[in-house]
Amino acid sequence: MRKKKNSAIIAGISLLVMAIVAPIVNFVLLPKLYFAGDASATINAITNNSQWLWAVILGFLLVIILDIIVALVLREYLKDVDRSLSNVSALLRVLYALSFLGALIPLVMANYDPSTGYTAFITFDFVWNLALVIFGIHLFTLGILFLKANRVTRFLGLLLIVAGIGYIVDTVLILLYVNLGFELSMVTFIGEVFLIVWLLFIGRKRELNA
Repeated sequence: MRKKKNSAIIAGISLLVMAIVAPIVNFVLLPKLYFAGDASATINAITNNSQWLWAVILGFLLVIILDIIVALVLREYLKDVDRSLSNVSALLRVLYALSFLGALIPLVMANYDPSTGYTAFITFDFVWNLALVIFGIHLFTLGILFLKANRVTRFLGLLLIVAGIGYIVDTVLILLYVNLGFELSMVTFIGEVFLIVWLLFIGRKRELNA
């Protein structure tokens, strides 16, 4: 029970830190550097503010490391529910993190050659969106695990499944050049918020039953 409690706390804290860092990088730092449709402005921003690009890279690296930690501790937390599915779910999150890491490579190169900056951001965005499909499938499998755990966790499981579908649909729409004017995942992410609350305040006190 103590090991489960520690897994829940570590996963909850890691997810909470990610929930703070990722929006700062995405909505505060990135807009200072990337100007969609304006390659010249993007290149000038990177040339004159390379420290912000490093901040973006380091922020995302922190998120990637935490993603891998979350994958491993959630596997431990949920292995008694369904060992095989918890292994698959963890593997999917690790694969997502590694894909995310690959997406960062063009941004690292842009710091040494700002002239590639605009292309680097486009490549990063494309690869990351593809990686979010893997993340969406991970959330879907995670939702199934919580559905199977016990009655109390079924609502959380459903929310996580919906969150996973949101990421997948968003990427498919992007690939089809369909613009809804908003991202579904900006609504369905509520499942991830509930997961943090569960792990930090409820899950660490309850035993998951298969």
